[in-house]
Amino acid sequence: MNSNRAAALASITAALGENEPETKETLPRTPHSDRQTAKGVNVRALAHAEAVNAVIDDDCINAPPMIPADAFPPDLQSAVSAACSGTEAHPMAVALHLVTMFASHIGQQRYIRIGDDKQALDFCSILVGRTGKVKGTAEKPADLINRLACQDLVTRHGYTPPRCISGLSSGEGLIQAIKDPADADDETGTYDKRLLVIESEYANILSQDQRGGNTLSVVLRDAFDGKTLSNQTVNPRTATSPHISIIGHITPGELVSHKSFEAQSVNGALNRNLIFFAARPRAVPRPRAFTEQERDALSKWFADTIFRSRNGNPTDSYLERNTGKEMVMSEAAGAILDAEYIVREAEQDRMPERLANPCSRHRVFVWRLSALLALMDYSDVIQADHVRQAYKWIDYSRDSIRYLLNTARQEAEQAALTTFADEVCEAIGRINNGQGCTKTAIHDHFNRNKTAAQLDDALKLLLSESPARVEVVTAQRKGRGRPSKTFQVTKKTN
Repeated sequence: MNSNRAAALASITAALGENEPETKETLPRTPHSDRQTAKGVNVRALAHAEAVNAVIDDDCINAPPMIPADAFPPDLQSAVSAACSGTEAHPMAVALHLVTMFASHIGQQRYIRIGDDKQALDFCSILVGRTGKVKGTAEKPADLINRLACQDLVTRHGYTPPRCISGLSSGEGLIQAIKDPADADDETGTYDKRLLVIESEYANILSQDQRGGNTLSVVLRDAFDGKTLSNQTVNPRTATSPHISIIGHITPGELVSHKSFEAQSVNGALNRNLIFFAARPRAVPRPRAFTEQERDALSKWFADTIFRSRNGNPTDSYLERNTGKEMVMSEAAGAILDAEYIVREAEQDRMPERLANPCSRHRVFVWRLSALLALMDYSDVIQADHVRQAYKWIDYSRDSIRYLLNTARQEAEQAALTTFADEVCEAIGRINNGQGCTKTAIHDHFNRNKTAAQLDDALKLLLSESPARVEVVTAQRKGRGRPSKTFQVTKKTN
């Protein structure tokens, strides 16, 4: 901050009679460290965890996540490269859509086992990006590949794809979509529990938490954990062995400034989603489309891996939930996971709580991601490369969350301040016919729904603009006492 700027802010602070707000704490960024080789497995030094709270430059803390290298199996890499070549699509955003869509097909046919916990391979994700910049450009190529693959499977094998819906509004409605049939003649129920939810306005799901008695958040948590879903209302419903995969789209400001963000970070609803931030990597005025050869090759790969992962079964039923095939890890893959787990859990124990909470189920996502990447690589066994790739996704998600909690939150707060400052300026022009008003009068104008600190920040912004939109007028009171201070809209001069 230069001396002129500092002096100007000091004079504004004096005019308002308040001190400048304290600088907000920023989240530490995990520093890079060397890797050591033990028994042929790359692991990070434990010193990496010890240094997690190191204070470093703000520019590094607020840097957006970097696109990792070698994060995809070969065929997924080909699909991502084709989707991003000559377009504005972001590689990690395209891959997130493809993996989530792929996971929705698996159903009861594959699972992983973490200790005694048998887990299905459903997958939930949130893509965070600015409006009109990244989310749609990632969804469209992935959706095209998925639709063409489904058409191919229906034609060749009589395949039944998972249902695709949007607009979730209640837990009861979600259970209704996949409820168990009461008997063999009940056409209102379904044996197929696979559901793909594409929520282009994920803020809608967050908002349901604000409605009294809404159970959507609870039902989504139970679905991710593989629990039987039920509600005890006038019309009770049950959904056994749900397989619900979700892709949510939201802007940075909507996510971090939402009233439910903190609550869902703590109660576990948010961390059951793998969160990615993505920005448009390039500006392309005339993006290209897939060539016919690319469409055919990519849709065939997607169709083949889906059908293979389903063990050649064209239909899905929760009655077959005990006949699925377990995905197991190779010895080398297990060694990598063992070493990484120790280091990363130590890191997380040292993270600030507001960063640790959204990341706390990354250890589960490593298992599910590794299995899904293996299946997309035509493998029934999770190999070392699949675990390494999964951890790169986890690192990208962690860096996305850190970025959102710092930069995006600051941007959201600044946008809210700018909007409120505009309202304050308009109010000053109206109160007392624009002849000047006190801070108390401004506060009363907003029915005291804004704090004194918010009002001071808005006035500081208006006074610091060049030219200033408002001015402070001082007048000596009769007798003793400090001069009175009123605010007026600055008169325009030619």
